[in-house]
Amino acid sequence: GDQGTVTPPPVVTPTLPSAESCSPVSSGTLDCVYKADGQSFTNLTLTQNGNISGVILSGTITNAGWISNATIMEGAVLTGGTLTGFIVNHGTLIDITFRGASITGGTLMGTILNIRDGLIIDVSLAANARLVGGKLYGMIKGDCTAPAFLDNVTIASDSEVSCVTLGPNVVVEQGAKVKEGGDDVTTPPVVEIPELPELGLAIAHDK
Repeated sequence: GDQGTVTPPPVVTPTLPSAESCSPVSSGTLDCVYKADGQSFTNLTLTQNGNISGVILSGTITNAGWISNATIMEGAVLTGGTLTGFIVNHGTLIDITFRGASITGGTLMGTILNIRDGLIIDVSLAANARLVGGKLYGMIKGDCTAPAFLDNVTIASDSEVSCVTLGPNVVVEQGAKVKEGGDDVTTPPVVEIPELPELGLAIAHDK
């Protein structure tokens, strides 16, 4: 009747080592899919297999994988890889590919490829930054001494974008304010409009 105690509990353990080895806590390197569920990590490296979601990141983040639904803390620098979902940025993002819904706040540096028409909201663009694709919304400010280059970007109405260079295929929606370098693009047309009625009257009198 003692055979009941022989049933081996160790069958459960094989799942635990794999979960632990997958956690970035000990090594600082992530090489698998990891749901952080709101955990914070500092100085993290993601390999090409690294995929972390629902995370708060600080320090230096080196990304060759995917980061989704993340908060980047003040002073943090995240370089490379793909970001997706909703990104709340209090730090700096450098040379990333964005496939998500929105990046809000912080600073963007280097080349930002926004390939799913995501929103970029209330960000600062570092010197000579290059932004390709997507939609700008809110207050967007470049470096006036080295304006950011916008390529294939839509600037949403009611946005204010300053110290940028408008490259090919940039759409400025009605009501958006854009200052290229230090010049306000919206002012010259406004000044010329009052002259138009006089032209119309002159033509009418000639007939």
